[in-house]
Amino acid sequence: IFFRIMSIPAQHHATLTKIQQALTEPAFKAKCLAFVDQHCDEFLAESQEDENKLEWTQYHKDYQALVEAALEQEVGSQATAELCSALPGLLGSDDTANKLGEFSETIGVLVSITDFRDFKMMMASRARERQNLPEASGDAAKRMSVAGDSQRDAVDAVLKHALGVDHTLGAEGPAWKVL
Repeated sequence: IFFRIMSIPAQHHATLTKIQQALTEPAFKAKCLAFVDQHCDEFLAESQEDENKLEWTQYHKDYQALVEAALEQEVGSQATAELCSALPGLLGSDDTANKLGEFSETIGVLVSITDFRDFKMMMASRARERQNLPEASGDAAKRMSVAGDSQRDAVDAVLKHALGVDHTLGAEGPAWKVL
């Protein structure tokens, strides 16, 4: 008889369950989407792939703070802090997929929220979609070569779970669908 031992301690399992639920709440999605829609147009610079404006860094920090505050409200700051300190151990092993199991996508969303390039791509894609603009010349190809599959998948996961939109990044440009 083979038993798969759950590697996530019970308190982290409960915290991840609450976070997973919070990420799908309409109120959470509405907060995130409102922030993105308020600031995304500023990410339409012609050379945005190579450019990182100082204010973009502040928007990213503000977005992270918004997400963290919303999650802490749902989960509690102590539980969130304990999970954050345990994550490197869970993510740093060869058996990560087995350890995270049902929470691998949730963890991916949380990790991608902290990545500035993912944030910048999300904002620019949303701005183009809102303004009915095609991908800038070469943007899709650059993204396909600069961002690996995991990075594109992480951006798609953030958009799907945190914002409540379904986004597919591909050679033909972004495609959005409100969920």
